[in-house]
Amino acid sequence: MRFRLQGFDAREWANRIYLYEHDVLYAFSIPAVYGLGGRAYICLRWQIIPQLALYFRVSETVYARKWATLHDRSITRTDLHLLLRAKL
Repeated sequence: MRFRLQGFDAREWANRIYLYEHDVLYAFSIPAVYGLGGRAYICLRWQIIPQLALYFRVSETVYARKWATLHDRSITRTDLHLLLRAKL
């Protein structure tokens, strides 16, 4: 299991922050965040049986309401990744 909770304050696109995040098996994510808000993600692996595993990742970015309405952005953004691995 991997988990991260963070806040950011980069008001302009030129000041954006790049983040390295773990993802499902054999993948990673490098989102760029800017504005005023916070971001969280969690990665889980569930070994159902020895030949079958489920990988799950969910991330959410939440922007400050005042900043989001001022810049015509939605307040939240959620990403969901699933991977089912079967060994034969």
